[in-house]
Amino acid sequence: MITAAALARINAADVKRLLVGLSGGMDSSVLLHALVNANPEPPIQALHVNHGLLPEAADFEAASQRLCKSLGVPLEVRSVTVASSGSLEESARLARYGAFEALLREGDLLLLAHHADDQAETVLFRLFRGSRVEGLQGMPEERQVGAARLYRPLLAIRRTAIQAYADRFQVPYVDDPSNLDLTLDRNYLRQRILPLLEARWPDVTQTLLEAAARDEARRTEKATRLKEELLTLQTSKDSLALDKLTQLPALKAQELIDTWLLSRELPLMSQ
Repeated sequence: MITAAALARINAADVKRLLVGLSGGMDSSVLLHALVNANPEPPIQALHVNHGLLPEAADFEAASQRLCKSLGVPLEVRSVTVASSGSLEESARLARYGAFEALLREGDLLLLAHHADDQAETVLFRLFRGSRVEGLQGMPEERQVGAARLYRPLLAIRRTAIQAYADRFQVPYVDDPSNLDLTLDRNYLRQRILPLLEARWPDVTQTLLEAAARDEARRTEKATRLKEELLTLQTSKDSLALDKLTQLPALKAQELIDTWLLSRELPLMSQ
């Protein structure tokens, strides 16, 4: 379940501690179990974030505690308040990452259990939403979060393989009843759209993943070039030379402004 490449990243010299995001559901429970079985060099700690949104929230917390006790892994439990305005999914995600960042320190590697099917759903979700990205874009395998790095070691693993691992090793977990709520966009994609696509094109998930990886490589190359060009326009990290910017073609100017906004961790302009 933990590939040789993933284990090499986990055991890298810059990693001092592994922090596993543990929900108590199948994916993260399998990740923690497989990680312990892989016997990595850095010490492991689990983090459970209780959003308090479901009646079963206490069950998820208790399941996380039992699993960690059985594996001999220390567990940190954090309760968060989720904002009621806007998208509940997005508010819960922001609260969860806020809890992560409060615990992370330099040298930590935060491991999350997103897998290949989650990635395919993300690609479709962003495509249907009309997100401003070039090509197909999923979740990055690794990125900065707070003072540490976030890494997704299961991103190439299918959900069926995770289920098979859970069954084989009898990994205990709690089913999330909210996964049945088809008013949530990701659930609708997972339960209605992707099965329909796979019935017609059995390899569609793998095709989406390969296309997203291809486009990501191109975006990375282009981003590197744009960052170099941006240096000629910046009068400081927080300002651009407007006289130079307005001399550029509109598309080039937009690309450079986007690159600048992303470097300042600010949202992109609307279409």
